[in-house]
Amino acid sequence: MNEMNEMNGMNGMNGGTGMTGRDGTDQVIARKKRYVFPNVATFYAGPLVLERGEGRTVWDSEGRSYLDFFVGILTTSIGHAHPHFVKSMTAQVGKLVHTSTLYINRPMVDMAERLAALCPDGDWKTFFTNSGTEANETAILLSRVHTGHTEVIALRHSYHGRSGLAMALTGNATWRHVGTEFAGIRHTHNAYCFRCPFRATYPECDLACPEGAHNPTDACGRVHTCECVPEDCSDVPQCEFECPADTHNPVDARGCTHTCECAPDSGDCTDEECGPAPMCPAYECDDGSLGGCTGRCYRLTDDSCGWEIRNCPSDALRWYWTCGDPVCGGPGGHRESGLPECTTEEAGEPCTSEGASCDPMDDCNAHLICARSDPRQEPGGCPISRREFKRDIHYLTPEDRARFSDEIMDMRLATYRYRDAPDRLRLGFIIEDQEPSVSIDAGRDMVDLYGYVSMAVATLQRQSEEIAALRLKLEELNARCAPGEAAVCQ
Repeated sequence: MNEMNEMNGMNGMNGGTGMTGRDGTDQVIARKKRYVFPNVATFYAGPLVLERGEGRTVWDSEGRSYLDFFVGILTTSIGHAHPHFVKSMTAQVGKLVHTSTLYINRPMVDMAERLAALCPDGDWKTFFTNSGTEANETAILLSRVHTGHTEVIALRHSYHGRSGLAMALTGNATWRHVGTEFAGIRHTHNAYCFRCPFRATYPECDLACPEGAHNPTDACGRVHTCECVPEDCSDVPQCEFECPADTHNPVDARGCTHTCECAPDSGDCTDEECGPAPMCPAYECDDGSLGGCTGRCYRLTDDSCGWEIRNCPSDALRWYWTCGDPVCGGPGGHRESGLPECTTEEAGEPCTSEGASCDPMDDCNAHLICARSDPRQEPGGCPISRREFKRDIHYLTPEDRARFSDEIMDMRLATYRYRDAPDRLRLGFIIEDQEPSVSIDAGRDMVDLYGYVSMAVATLQRQSEEIAALRLKLEELNARCAPGEAAVCQ
């Protein structure tokens, strides 16, 4: 009873100190860091210590009020301290607190009956859980038992809970941890037409997103290549894919074997390569992502390995385009960069890790980089015309301009259509028709538009010189054709 009295004597969240205001808040935050596991993350660098709520309003330990849009991750939609629910919950606690489901209690049966009445016609039954994690675990177990199948397809960029299986289903590496891999789980793209990961348009895309389930990529970047299946395996794929080292060769309910050959993801390192993990906490950022020590061991730009310590997104950090090729155009211009392909990243949007880059598969080979300012506007800018980025500079002589003018005048222009874009008629020249020229990028089998346009400028300069010379000659002739000298003019 003494322990119970001590607990009853605790003053709200101030731990019995009786403190209010900033001192009490700082003490609660310090005690939370001291006694609560560090992965229990909080919003904001200076966390809020909430004391009470009423309806849709909550108050912190310093008396400030807030409109509660968070509602306990959407679980307290009834609001705070509603008299009806306070009365009902108090009455139940006064009768029974917990007896387990081994014994029947009336409120559980009443609730199941009311839920069935809200559903469409059918034989509805309810299984009660304490969290979404438990609900997802139960749904997967029920599906596997009912169908006899073991394969599960989950969506990328998803969150399903904090148990081992729920983390394996989660398609977001921020909320997955080493040791939570389960066999038989595949991740595929969401059918999100607003920002299609394949940059396709419905219905011409022929639903490429669910088709990705046949060759899915998991949240850690491992690619699972699936072969055609034997007839006795129906539509269950027989795959050889990269997998965690603790995965054996699983056999599903119909006898199809999935052979696993283990290989690390090229973008990440093993924990052994990173060494002991830093003892810094992880915390939740304003946008809901994980900051601090994320538990991810990844490969740095110098090919060494290190633990990720991630800053929260900042308005100062945004995605910017890099310069790319000075001049480009035409199909087939993209080169393999070795960078991860961009998914949801867009120029101008906030980003989290300064210096991070991704490849938007741009024909001009420009990439997106997370930076505090536009690199194209920095001193030096893009090296299209600045002297510091060039060597072997030679200014054209009149003879050079004449040579380029003759070359461009000899070009055979043609109209044509691209095979993969036949709707549009185009004008240009065919590379095979031309002699070696500065207007052709032979290494990439495409036209160098910068060289092409510069040749046209050289032609205009030569023609301007010729026109100026002709004008001078004409002026001399006009001067000789003064009155009385008609014979000379003739």
